[in-house]
Amino acid sequence: MDFTADEETPILLGRPFFATGRTLIDVERGELTMRVNTQEIKFNILKAMKYPTEEIEEVSRL
Repeated sequence: MDFTADEETPILLGRPFFATGRTLIDVERGELTMRVNTQEIKFNILKAMKYPTEEIEEVSRL
């Protein structure tokens, strides 16, 4: 793979990747769905990329 790393793009996975067993990643839709007990939250990565990284930093610390 030939690419240039973007140091401004945060990685949101703070836990070990395989510990997120109830997380669904839909690459085609750009959605990340996380489930805990009966609660579910969806992140639309494509929409989130439209905002400056300063606003995203707060979400990265959850």
